[in-house]
Amino acid sequence: LRGTPSPAPTCPSSGPGRMTSASIRKRFRHTSAVKSPQTAAPTPAVTGARSTSKRKSSTFAPPRCMWMEDGKLKIDNRECTRCMHCINVMPRALRIGKDTGLSILVDAKAPILDGAQMGSLLVPFVKAEDPYDEIKEVIEAIWDWWMEEGKNRERLGELIKRQGFQKLLEVTGIDPVPQHVQEPRTNPYIFWKEEEVEGGWKRDINEFRKHHLR
Repeated sequence: LRGTPSPAPTCPSSGPGRMTSASIRKRFRHTSAVKSPQTAAPTPAVTGARSTSKRKSSTFAPPRCMWMEDGKLKIDNRECTRCMHCINVMPRALRIGKDTGLSILVDAKAPILDGAQMGSLLVPFVKAEDPYDEIKEVIEAIWDWWMEEGKNRERLGELIKRQGFQKLLEVTGIDPVPQHVQEPRTNPYIFWKEEEVEGGWKRDINEFRKHHLR
């Protein structure tokens, strides 16, 4: 009926049909026969799990820079992107090395011209050692370019989007590497200048048509 209060909830263990400690032991008596495995020494199952973990890490790591060779783990440092996936999967087999540093990413901002924009990798690796001259050189070069070419209230990401990532590599003096490519085969990051091409850009159209007939 409308307006009739619902009965208050009661605890299942407070009713007449509550389970006692004796009934609980009787109900789960069959579980006492299953003994927990001893973990003092590594068992074959544990050893197999470790090897499987290594194979899984080398197979599913994003850069594909790891592989097993004669029972040893091999790492190609040139293909490593320092994603830390291998250390997270195998914390007892791998640890962070002594040659530490950082990667520099630029032009991340939200919101920006077309919404949120992820950062682009500029310096794959640089050592972070006092007095940090290598890091300061990159930052100061970006400052000079941004103050010279940036429009009013234009952020660095908008400037890079307007003039191109190749221009940023030129002003910072950083050589292009495969890690700079965001999406292969969509937008090249290497452009030839006229002074770098033998003979320049000027061509004789008649000479061109001798070799390339319509």
